[in-house]
Amino acid sequence: FDYQSLKHDSFYYSDYFELWGQDWRLKIYPNGNSAVAGKFLSVFLELANVNQTILQGHLMDKSKKYVYRIELLSLNRAGSTIVKEYCSAFDIGESWGYSEYLNLSHLS
Repeated sequence: FDYQSLKHDSFYYSDYFELWGQDWRLKIYPNGNSAVAGKFLSVFLELANVNQTILQGHLMDKSKKYVYRIELLSLNRAGSTIVKEYCSAFDIGESWGYSEYLNLSHLS
Protein backbone atom coordinates (compact mmCIF):
# COMPACT_ATOMS: atom_id res chain seq x y z
CA PHE A 1 0.00 0.00 0.00
CA ASP A 2 1.12 3.53 -0.69
CA TYR A 3 -0.02 5.39 2.42
CA GLN A 4 -0.14 8.79 0.71
CA SER A 5 -2.59 7.55 -1.96
CA LEU A 6 -5.14 6.08 0.49
CA LYS A 7 -8.32 7.82 1.57
CA HIS A 8 -8.02 8.21 5.28
CA ASP A 9 -11.69 7.88 6.22
CA SER A 10 -12.03 4.16 5.48
CA PHE A 11 -10.20 0.84 5.68
CA TYR A 12 -8.52 -1.28 3.02
CA TYR A 13 -7.91 -4.98 2.47
CA SER A 14 -4.76 -6.38 0.93
CA ASP A 15 -4.93 -9.06 -1.72
CA TYR A 16 -5.42 -12.56 -0.34
CA PHE A 17 -2.30 -14.60 0.31
CA GLU A 18 -1.91 -18.23 1.32
CA LEU A 19 0.04 -19.12 4.41
CA TRP A 20 -0.07 -22.27 6.56
CA GLY A 21 -2.67 -23.67 4.11
CA GLN A 22 -5.11 -20.85 4.91
CA ASP A 23 -6.13 -17.71 3.01
CA TRP A 24 -5.27 -14.49 4.83
CA ARG A 25 -5.38 -10.77 4.17
CA LEU A 26 -4.39 -7.57 5.91
CA LYS A 27 -6.98 -5.01 7.02
CA ILE A 28 -5.49 -1.52 7.18
CA TYR A 29 -7.01 1.63 8.65
CA PRO A 30 -4.79 4.49 7.36
CA ASN A 31 -6.31 6.91 9.88
CA GLY A 32 -6.80 4.42 12.72
CA ASN A 33 -9.85 2.46 13.79
CA SER A 34 -12.50 3.52 16.34
CA ALA A 35 -10.92 4.91 19.52
CA VAL A 36 -7.56 5.74 17.90
CA ALA A 37 -9.00 7.44 14.78
CA GLY A 38 -6.85 10.34 13.69
CA LYS A 39 -3.94 9.26 15.89
CA PHE A 40 -2.57 5.91 14.69
CA LEU A 41 -2.25 3.64 11.68
CA SER A 42 -4.10 0.39 12.54
CA VAL A 43 -3.13 -2.96 10.96
CA PHE A 44 -4.78 -6.36 11.41
CA LEU A 45 -4.34 -9.87 10.00
CA GLU A 46 -7.58 -11.62 9.05
CA LEU A 47 -8.19 -15.32 8.47
CA ALA A 48 -10.31 -15.31 5.33
CA ASN A 49 -10.68 -18.99 4.44
CA VAL A 50 -9.59 -22.39 5.73
CA ASN A 51 -8.42 -25.34 3.65
CA GLN A 52 -10.94 -28.07 4.55
CA THR A 53 -8.29 -30.82 4.44
CA ILE A 54 -6.24 -28.98 7.03
CA LEU A 55 -9.36 -28.24 9.06
CA GLN A 56 -10.12 -31.98 9.20
CA GLY A 57 -6.58 -32.43 10.54
CA HIS A 58 -7.56 -30.19 13.48
CA LEU A 59 -5.05 -27.47 12.59
CA MET A 60 -7.72 -24.85 13.30
CA ASP A 61 -8.41 -26.10 16.80
CA LYS A 62 -9.02 -22.99 18.95
CA SER A 63 -6.23 -24.12 21.26
CA LYS A 64 -3.78 -23.58 18.37
CA LYS A 65 -2.28 -20.15 18.14
CA TYR A 66 -0.46 -18.55 15.24
CA VAL A 67 2.66 -16.53 15.79
CA TYR A 68 2.95 -13.86 13.11
CA ARG A 69 4.59 -10.54 12.43
CA ILE A 70 3.58 -7.48 10.49
CA GLU A 71 6.33 -5.33 8.98
CA LEU A 72 5.99 -1.79 7.70
CA LEU A 73 8.75 -0.72 5.33
CA SER A 74 9.44 2.92 4.62
CA LEU A 75 10.19 3.78 1.01
CA ASN A 76 11.37 7.25 2.02
CA ARG A 77 13.88 6.35 4.74
CA ALA A 78 16.49 3.72 4.01
CA GLY A 79 16.51 0.94 6.57
CA SER A 80 13.38 2.19 8.33
CA THR A 81 11.25 -0.82 9.24
CA ILE A 82 8.65 -1.25 11.99
CA VAL A 83 7.99 -4.81 13.12
CA LYS A 84 5.22 -5.99 15.46
CA GLU A 85 4.86 -9.65 16.46
CA TYR A 86 1.73 -11.31 17.79
CA CYS A 87 0.35 -14.66 18.87
CA SER A 88 -3.39 -15.19 18.34
CA ALA A 89 -5.99 -17.91 17.84
CA PHE A 90 -8.21 -17.21 14.82
CA ASP A 91 -11.72 -18.06 13.67
CA ILE A 92 -12.69 -17.56 10.03
CA GLY A 93 -13.35 -13.87 9.41
CA GLU A 94 -11.66 -12.84 12.63
CA SER A 95 -8.92 -10.18 12.67
CA TRP A 96 -6.11 -9.72 15.16
CA GLY A 97 -3.42 -7.09 15.16
CA TYR A 98 -2.68 -3.70 16.48
CA SER A 99 -4.91 -0.61 16.72
CA GLU A 100 -1.91 1.56 17.63
CA TYR A 101 0.52 0.16 15.06
CA LEU A 102 2.20 3.49 14.26
CA ASN A 103 1.59 7.05 15.38
CA LEU A 104 0.40 9.07 12.36
CA SER A 105 2.88 11.82 13.17
CA HIS A 106 5.64 9.45 11.94
CA LEU A 107 4.03 9.24 8.49
CA SER A 108 4.01 12.92 7.59
